[in-house]
Amino acid sequence: LSRMGAGKDIPVGTAVAGRGDAALDGLVGFFVNTLVLRSDVSGDPSFVELLSRVREGDVDAYAHQDVPFERLVEDLNPARSLGRNPLFQVSLGLQGAPAVGEGRLWDLPGLRVRPLESGAEASARVDLALDMAEHRDGDGNPAGIRGAFLYATDLFDERTVVGLAERLVRVLEQVASDPAARVSEVAVLGPDERARVLDEWNATERDVPVRPLGELFDARAAVSPDAVAVVGAGGEEWSYGELGERSDRVAGVLAARGVGRGDLVAVVLERSVDVVAVLLGVVKAGAGFVPVDPAYPAERIGWMVEDAGPVLVVCSEGTRGLVPAGVGCLVWDPSDVAVESPSAVSVDVDEVAYVIYTSGSTGRPKGVAVTHRGIGNLVSAQIERFAVGADARVLQLASLSFDASVWEMVMALLSGAALVMAGPDRLPPHGSLTEVVAEFGVTHVTVSPSVLAMVDGLPESLGTVVVASEVCPPGLVERWAPGRRVVNAYGPTEVTVCATMSEP
Repeated sequence: LSRMGAGKDIPVGTAVAGRGDAALDGLVGFFVNTLVLRSDVSGDPSFVELLSRVREGDVDAYAHQDVPFERLVEDLNPARSLGRNPLFQVSLGLQGAPAVGEGRLWDLPGLRVRPLESGAEASARVDLALDMAEHRDGDGNPAGIRGAFLYATDLFDERTVVGLAERLVRVLEQVASDPAARVSEVAVLGPDERARVLDEWNATERDVPVRPLGELFDARAAVSPDAVAVVGAGGEEWSYGELGERSDRVAGVLAARGVGRGDLVAVVLERSVDVVAVLLGVVKAGAGFVPVDPAYPAERIGWMVEDAGPVLVVCSEGTRGLVPAGVGCLVWDPSDVAVESPSAVSVDVDEVAYVIYTSGSTGRPKGVAVTHRGIGNLVSAQIERFAVGADARVLQLASLSFDASVWEMVMALLSGAALVMAGPDRLPPHGSLTEVVAEFGVTHVTVSPSVLAMVDGLPESLGTVVVASEVCPPGLVERWAPGRRVVNAYGPTEVTVCATMSEP
């Protein structure tokens, strides 16, 4: 379990007979209790050392086996969930009594003893359970140990559990032949699995541009300056050349306000074509942008701005009241012109490009600073997997405070495609995704499965649907995949939006 990613502190549940008191020997009844056996795998011990640790921990646990499991849970008071056991998710059982027909234990005077099999399929009570039993031959001699896995089908499929069983057998064979082997030296994967993980899955070498976001955009704009870069809610269109000029103007205005390399600039603007120019202008000024959705509650906006500590907040007349008092504020006017054209601000790819505030496990927003380094790699993967080209139109659907908005922006602007900035009243939950896609000729959209499930139909123009942020039910794929490319993507904010994608 540790080598498969379960960590170094491994809790495993097991059942005990609950008959430690001799007074119970003559009673018929069910006295079973549950113990939690903790194993410490830290420090890369040898198998002999690990066995000693496990034995010591188990002996201590068995000394307190009469403490009811429910009492233990009550005293420890862990975070509870109806979907999981409070103290362990893996259980192990070992039956020492021989099966019927394998020994004298079941030869009872005047009785015939046979197992009673349940006609119903067993239901998993934990994520993964391994039940093993000692077997004996006709003479009562040991005849090996056999076991069976019971698993939660919501988490595992049969192939995965068969793989776990094979790895367990492989580990047991190795430690039996070399008990002095250290945990790190035990080969968990077989030759074929190892080749698949190290060679096949890791064959990801690509020539990708490793440059700051501003430079990547300027390079793309130089290729096709007259191509449409961004489309506004009212149908207005800016070319790559125009967007480049406007973002340069933003960078000049910011520089005049003292914004420079290494700074952060919060952007509290309504969804529009202007916000795209502002975000690009921030990185061209050498700073990192902190996108703040003005639709968020005022308290959340205030906390995000104060926590980020930006040198400046770019807002509009409509969002100015959301900016905390005492914070430097620039009310953006698209007609603003810098006194002079700014010189290019060179930044390193390991400097911050943007900061995204995630909800965090506590519900309090937590800022994640993301550098420029991964952006070129992200876009290269998007172009390859989603077939994004100069004729594509990418819908900007996500909240500006969500990292998917960066995903959508760079997918379009670093591939030569057009970014569609529909108004918030046209997008779910207020508007119809189907109508927006049809009106603007959208070809690529990234959407959560819950929103996609509410869609009645999708126009033929939409050739690529990326589902993300939630578990995608197979029924959605079956419904929308015919005739188009559907990809399931996932990744934490820390790795530049996306870490893994399914095949189309």
